[in-house]
Amino acid sequence: QAQNIKLIDAAIAVEDGIIREITQGGRLPQGEFDKVIDAEGKLVTPGLVDGHTHLVFGGYRQNEIPLKLKGAGYLDILRAGGGIMDTVRKTREASFEQLYQKTEGFLNEMMNLGVTTCEAKSGYGLELETEVKMLKVLKELNDNHPMDIVATFMAAHAVEEKWKGREEEYIKICCEEMMPYVKEQGLA
Repeated sequence: QAQNIKLIDAAIAVEDGIIREITQGGRLPQGEFDKVIDAEGKLVTPGLVDGHTHLVFGGYRQNEIPLKLKGAGYLDILRAGGGIMDTVRKTREASFEQLYQKTEGFLNEMMNLGVTTCEAKSGYGLELETEVKMLKVLKELNDNHPMDIVATFMAAHAVEEKWKGREEEYIKICCEEMMPYVKEQGLA
């Protein structure tokens, strides 16, 4: 049974990334510590994990909002040239640096909201070159940004028109060509 516990003047001792002790009432944990942070009465909580993101993409689809407000469905927007295929086109056109900077901005916003770990999918490339570009953006950001990023390879996010009626062939390419390359490169 859950209890509502309110700690007053609490202290948290962390050792090697693990909470060792929590005290309250102004009593500090026993031991010596390399670093002491005074939270100045603010909330201390574990970092949030965002377990489903599509952070790396070209363009924006804000122009679809009025269509949705008028009752257009996903397939209506897709038939009009919008939706995921519009994002695929713009992601293919975007440079590595453009995708990196845009994604870095999203990560900064997420961190400001308390997210410290996120899972991020590829899936707006639908072919090896762009999928790899997206995954390399995530790998480099994971190396250079304080956010912990877990990359997921998702090349079968949608089916391009050229693969309609040949979806099994596309899945075979994803599994037998793209996925082994992504694994070999350590990208996801």
